[in-house]
Amino acid sequence: MSFREEGTEGPAVHELECPRRYDLIKSIHAWTYPDIQPVPEITDNRLFRRVLTVADVSTPVSISQPSAGAKLEIQCPANVDISKLKRKIIFILGLDVDTSEATERIKDDDCISYLAEKIDFLRPYTTDSPFEGITKCILQQQISFRAANVITRRLVLEAASPIQYIHSKYYSFPSCEDIMELGSSGLKKLGVGYKSDYLLGLSSMVASGKLDLEEFKLLPHKEVVKRLHPVHGIGDWTIKAFAISSLHDFSIFPLSDLGVRNLLGNLYGTGDAMKTRQVEQLMTRWGSSAPLVLYLLMCADVLGLIEQSTRSKKS
Repeated sequence: MSFREEGTEGPAVHELECPRRYDLIKSIHAWTYPDIQPVPEITDNRLFRRVLTVADVSTPVSISQPSAGAKLEIQCPANVDISKLKRKIIFILGLDVDTSEATERIKDDDCISYLAEKIDFLRPYTTDSPFEGITKCILQQQISFRAANVITRRLVLEAASPIQYIHSKYYSFPSCEDIMELGSSGLKKLGVGYKSDYLLGLSSMVASGKLDLEEFKLLPHKEVVKRLHPVHGIGDWTIKAFAISSLHDFSIFPLSDLGVRNLLGNLYGTGDAMKTRQVEQLMTRWGSSAPLVLYLLMCADVLGLIEQSTRSKKS
């Protein structure tokens, strides 16, 4: 993979339409924390920047939005294929994902209806590549989302070489080769722990061509499951979390997720984490939009949009 160096190409500025009320930074902060960066995303006021892969070239890109609902302003090297870059941005920002039906289901549910207007600016943010996505999902196993972001930041700072562009650093996510170079001891020093072996095994399979994650974007979920289940350290939760966070597959959701079950227990006043079967029963009221409803509720929780009185019912 090649890299663009500072000064090789002057910046170009392009505009991109976005959904009504869409909020770039809040949507990204539903998956990242402003005080834990780079992961490799970096946000600053109304601006977001990172290295994106465009036609197999690592490209520094910044995206800004003066206010919610306003056009996005893209700044990138002048020789980038802007049509390919815009398609990439539309995908990773989820600008083509229709959340209206899921929002209506939330609006119709008395327990969570107050959230409908609070989350209609959201679109599902995703990763630059499936490899980044599944690596992050492995890091998230059995720990809090915030703790996983802390480890991701360490990994990015240790293994990814930043690109200096227009007086700012732009970070990419480490490649499979970068992770293999760190080795087990290097990963464990970053706090990855026993999951180091999972990442090294995955990276080896991707580097050797035994596992082509890019083609997963075109495969049905059953085929994705079939290909990932044999990989050491990847189970049902990881596959479903990966499908949502990297493939924009909202036909499924990891219902056993403890964080989601705790959240639903608080929202619906049970006081304790819902059982998986209770979550399944709850989803029936939302129909085919249920996975996306759960996704939006999870984002609302990360962003602190859940009413405090509701969140405190468990205590």
